[in-house]
Amino acid sequence: MEMTYDEIMKVRRLEKSATRLVKLAPDFYEQIEKFIAKELKKANGTISLDRVREFENLKQAIIDIYNMREKKILNQALLASRSGNADTEHLTNSEKELYENLLLFLNRYRGNVNLYFEKEGGESKKSTPEPLNNVTVSILEDVPSFVGEDMKEYGPFKREEVVELPKSVANLLIARNLAERE
Repeated sequence: MEMTYDEIMKVRRLEKSATRLVKLAPDFYEQIEKFIAKELKKANGTISLDRVREFENLKQAIIDIYNMREKKILNQALLASRSGNADTEHLTNSEKELYENLLLFLNRYRGNVNLYFEKEGGESKKSTPEPLNNVTVSILEDVPSFVGEDMKEYGPFKREEVVELPKSVANLLIARNLAERE
């Protein structure tokens, strides 16, 4: 389906009245980009006051859609982080990346806060957020596949296999005596 001015305005009305994300085409933002390029090409050389107003309205509608959806995605990621139930329904392709990154950071932050309560020798195990890097570990026992806190699947791993994993996943395996740092 080709994007139109009326379709964009319809999406803005729907998004404004809905509490959850409105279902859009996975390539919604790419369609908008093509539509704007086509409209600009059409308007080349013929600028009227009506045309300028229409473009200003179009620009504001797109900004409104983006802002409303951004807020809903933030709330959706926060709820998913708290409940453990990730929901990618009604997200466009570009929004899925935003959602997954938000969820990853929220889960990492939530994990850091939980560690404050796990004390060793009277001191907190961790007082600073975990860096975003990978760790190389050697697998000590066969490990079936599992889903990490970043909602990505890891494994299965075989004994004596050497793998590079996000630090949080590596630490989990090390804590369970399933791996050791290289």
